[in-house]
Amino acid sequence: MKATKIAVKYQKEFEEDIFIEMHCYRRRGHNELDDPTFTNPEIYRTIYETPTLPKKYCDKLQKNGVISTEQVSYMFVFGILI
Repeated sequence: MKATKIAVKYQKEFEEDIFIEMHCYRRRGHNELDDPTFTNPEIYRTIYETPTLPKKYCDKLQKNGVISTEQVSYMFVFGILI
């Protein structure tokens, strides 16, 4: 969102086109029939071993005493965090 907002401001101010290049991955493949671990086993081994951004953020909040382990568990169980 931040990149998009900056791009729109730039486009309006300078009346120029702008291109946003994003590099993303899907943690669980492209759809329910796709098994990325079959086609790209090394890449997805690394992906699965890397904690998600919400998990990293929750760990930091727990470390700083902002939230408890129970609160984190609640958020993951009820799908507030993925």
